[in-house]
Amino acid sequence: MELKKIQSPYLIVPGNHDSRHEGYKKFEEFFGKRFFVKEMEDYRFIGLDSSEPDIDEGRIGRAQLEWLQQHLSPQSVVFLHHHLVPIPYTGRERNVLVDAGEALKILDMHRVPLVLSGHKHVPWVWKVNNTVVSTAGTVSCERTGSNQSFDIIELNEKKVVVEKVSIKTKNKQKYEVEI
Repeated sequence: MELKKIQSPYLIVPGNHDSRHEGYKKFEEFFGKRFFVKEMEDYRFIGLDSSEPDIDEGRIGRAQLEWLQQHLSPQSVVFLHHHLVPIPYTGRERNVLVDAGEALKILDMHRVPLVLSGHKHVPWVWKVNNTVVSTAGTVSCERTGSNQSFDIIELNEKKVVVEKVSIKTKNKQKYEVEI
């Protein structure tokens, strides 16, 4: 498996394609829990499962939202597959989380500094109140053309710096957001 070649810590949450045809069961068998808390250095990383079997739309759900509230702190970084806010240049916004409003309220109440997601393969950064919401491009999907990219993120108690790096052009866009 290619992931075993990665030498630094990594965390994985399922996306909509991972949950197809009961894939969510295989996900746990191969990668571990679909939502979890992992303490690393000064931060608490909280992975959420926003996937629904056999559909593209995402939802966190009441039970997982309650679980999330119990584990959040101002040092939390939350990540999930689906978007909390619409992403420009991606067409109709039917794939924003069904319960995005509830999730955003909880994240804001707990002053979560950073939320990471993907799904539409278009890199973008939003600041919603005191939370930076960053969506990744993609490294492996070539059909998105110029959106092949990865993020380098720096986080401290005063600001979040998200650097989006294009794989093809090597261009970099840096976003610094005070929190």
